[in-house]
Amino acid sequence: MKKSFLYIIAIAATLFSCDPYKDLHDEANKNIADQRDNDAIPTALTISDEDTVFATVENAQKGIPSILSDMYAANHYTDGKIIEVTYSVGTLVEEPEFNEPYTLSQDNYKKFGLELCFGENCYYGFESKSIALDTVNILLDSVYAAEEDGFLVMSVYDVFVDYTDGLIEDAVELERVHTAYIKEEGKFEVYEGSPELYMLYAEDYDEMGSPGKYNNFSSSDAPENYLPQFAAKYAPYAQEGHTIQFLFKYYAGRDLGTITKSMVYTKSTAWDQVAPLYGQQNMDKFKYKSEENSWKVSLAVVVTLTGADYAVTGDEQYSNFGYYDNVAGEYPEGTPVDNIIDAKINHILNENYPQHKVADQEVTVYYNYYDNGTNEVSRNYIYDAGSETFVRQ
Repeated sequence: MKKSFLYIIAIAATLFSCDPYKDLHDEANKNIADQRDNDAIPTALTISDEDTVFATVENAQKGIPSILSDMYAANHYTDGKIIEVTYSVGTLVEEPEFNEPYTLSQDNYKKFGLELCFGENCYYGFESKSIALDTVNILLDSVYAAEEDGFLVMSVYDVFVDYTDGLIEDAVELERVHTAYIKEEGKFEVYEGSPELYMLYAEDYDEMGSPGKYNNFSSSDAPENYLPQFAAKYAPYAQEGHTIQFLFKYYAGRDLGTITKSMVYTKSTAWDQVAPLYGQQNMDKFKYKSEENSWKVSLAVVVTLTGADYAVTGDEQYSNFGYYDNVAGEYPEGTPVDNIIDAKINHILNENYPQHKVADQEVTVYYNYYDNGTNEVSRNYIYDAGSETFVRQ
């Protein structure tokens, strides 16, 4: 009876035990999946300022590891891998850069336009818009002679309406005109680029209602409360992506008075304000540490071996190291080493990259490795000042 009971237990154990071949198969599939996930991780990444802008470099170095963890399925194959991440540091501001509009003076009209006087009453302007377009650029060439190509400015000038010789004073009518010019190849020409540049006229403020009282915006009549509707009326057939930079007058208080400000709007489903980036781009390296399951800021220098580097070790014919080097042996001949590849890389770094021989300097070396095919692989080293060698991590 006792033996029968033991036989039953043995049979049950056999029937319900795990299939060792299935376990091996699952493990092999997981290894393949891990390798694919690792191969999908790039060596460089740019985080768009449309997605994320970091206030400081320190904030970026703390925040980017989480972004990398969310984007990539790093694993033990990723251990030591480095990504160069380019990102933006700065703040988003409401007001884009622009140059103060140039309003023509009486002296400008006397030299380039028309001065029409009736006794002591004088009127200044251009005889027509076409004459103005052919003349204002010449004036700007003189005023902004020191500016480089790409300089963009809004000109403000007056044109006589229906001007004719013998015009009487009662028939004098002037129209205010705004025209944008840009300096190209040392000369100013009418600007027709993107974003479109538009400076509000007095009648524009009037159409908006309350801003028309003083022909400006203010804290009580904020421009963002009016410009989207104005843009829709000004450009009713604008296509998605069309961008307009508005220049306008803004009352900034008793101390500053009325100043010129600017906002940019882009057409999507509606007219949306664009907040430009005020800051700069930066780049840091981040290394994955498998044992901590996280990305860390790395000060590692990345070295990719070239033909000249392989020549140092006598491997210039194929410009690679092979499986036969990935063993203990002698390098150079007569000097025993634990790993020939490590010894060769040390030789190359000492010979061709002596600037990296700084205590605790990390160096990631990418090289070609042959083993039934050639692939680019990497090894990570830290310079040990005591032994004056690059120690593999």
